[in-house]
Amino acid sequence: MLSVIRRSAFVGDIVKVSRLSDTGGSQANAGGGAIIGSVAKADGNVLHLHRFLKLTDLPDSVLVPALDVHDYPILSASSMKEVFMTSELVIVNRSSIIDIAFILPVNAIADGRERCIGIRNAYFLRFRLLPNGGLRNHDFLEYTTSVSRPFSNRIFYSINHLTKALCKLMWLNPEREKTTKSSSIFFSGEAFAYLQFKLLGKGTTGISAVTASRNLRETMFWEDASMTSEVRKKTIMTLLFTTKNAITALRRVAGSVVGIGLSKKRPSKKRVRVACSIGTVITSLELPDTAPDVPMNFLKLRYTLEDSSLKIVTSFSRVTCNAVGDITSRTDGMGGVQDKRYEIVTVGQFFLKEGVLKEVVEVSSSGVVHAVNSMDGLSPIELSVQEAHDLIVSFSA
Repeated sequence: MLSVIRRSAFVGDIVKVSRLSDTGGSQANAGGGAIIGSVAKADGNVLHLHRFLKLTDLPDSVLVPALDVHDYPILSASSMKEVFMTSELVIVNRSSIIDIAFILPVNAIADGRERCIGIRNAYFLRFRLLPNGGLRNHDFLEYTTSVSRPFSNRIFYSINHLTKALCKLMWLNPEREKTTKSSSIFFSGEAFAYLQFKLLGKGTTGISAVTASRNLRETMFWEDASMTSEVRKKTIMTLLFTTKNAITALRRVAGSVVGIGLSKKRPSKKRVRVACSIGTVITSLELPDTAPDVPMNFLKLRYTLEDSSLKIVTSFSRVTCNAVGDITSRTDGMGGVQDKRYEIVTVGQFFLKEGVLKEVVEVSSSGVVHAVNSMDGLSPIELSVQEAHDLIVSFSA
């Protein structure tokens, strides 16, 4: 799949490349890690990228306005990174591409149009960095539905379509002890190949991959008002997730909402928000640490290549949320349930404590937040989820 990504990258694609591959001699690219850039020009094997900078890469003279926690509650409660588009051009070779990336305007994430929280390759964009060091609001990447949509955009929208389909299966379900549901969606072959590229061969246990060919009989309808019975060969590829590690790996590709749902009535005009609280019934993929012989809960993705059809089959259980740990043990994030609210604290968030800037470095399953000084990593402190969340909200405001 990596060779396909390198071959398919064209103008408009967002790619990750090795920093050591920069042939333009930019001093800003020294060091390890990866460069994120938008392809501005493709000249054979040479790509010209408009580079995106992370917050840590910006000059000290650039002042970035804090993200308003009231306008963007989802982003402020997640560990999703912000990037800034620049006019700096980086020249790289196609062979240096290591992955694609997804960069979305902040409003598209805030209003729920796109599900990307928890995806490792997803970033949000608010500003463009000007040559004089200033910032300007920038509505980059308003995705179109044209046939010539860039490769990275096509992959993102296919993965996003899968995430929304999984939500429809697991949310708003009756309060049964165990439920099995299935659904079929249109899914591109390149997107399924990307899923395999990100999930398989990474040492993750509990993911079974099977490819089989079958001869299936179909009724064909022709323009001359006739019908024929034809035997067609179908290639069927299956991914089966049966362990916690497997579903965690999928969340890093498709988002943290995968594998969990809420069994409550739909929101309405009068009741706009329906939140998780103590006593709420949630639906969850209750997967063990090791793969069982006969899984009770599982997630199966069955893809038919010739039809571009993905069948999703999942078996999940209901769980009553009685404590914070009932949420934290089932998601990558950290949840605090109190006063009918669902609060989030994640690693990498900042807050002020007694005038000192602190950074969250760990959130334990017992509901304890560990933070240290952001500058030197010293003076560790422990806080409750609610206390840490209040400090983070105050700092963001």
